[in-house]
Amino acid sequence: MLTDTEFREVQRKMMTAWHRGDLGEASAVLDKVLKEGTSDMKGECLFYQGMINEDQGSLSDARQNWLDALQYARDETFLRFQLELNIGETWERETQSKEALDWYRKALNTCCDGDKFVGIKALNAYLRLKAGKVEPADEPLVACVAEKSWRALELSGAPDFKDLAGTAAKLTEALASRAEKIVNESEG
Repeated sequence: MLTDTEFREVQRKMMTAWHRGDLGEASAVLDKVLKEGTSDMKGECLFYQGMINEDQGSLSDARQNWLDALQYARDETFLRFQLELNIGETWERETQSKEALDWYRKALNTCCDGDKFVGIKALNAYLRLKAGKVEPADEPLVACVAEKSWRALELSGAPDFKDLAGTAAKLTEALASRAEKIVNESEG
């Protein structure tokens, strides 16, 4: 069993190999984690393997990596949310809107039920596919994600549930501003 320290080192090696373009080394590192890692470690490495495959232009391989990772990703976690979102994005890129929407709904559910993290990307993806309209059956789910994201970003006031597209735009802007602030502080 890999320790957390060993896993961080293996993770670093995998990312370094990927950025160098040494996909053989990156795959070898993944194999080590799949043999010796915990479920969380396996899920995370399969997530990265999917990113590598996506980067190489193989959406179906990336999607399969992310589907495989779901068996290791705990419910209600950010990793599960990101996997579901990425699977939806592959379907959307392949113009399979129904499948994409199904996965975006799964990601929204994971965000709504999960830890304190924002679900803005899944919310925007849902709204994009639905042309800004929310199906009545999805209203509680979409409202839950909007409110949870609003609270996670510590925005004042409350989301406007009558204008979810406008609320999503405000959330997107707030997240971008927060990211910019973090980058600026890290460079300063």
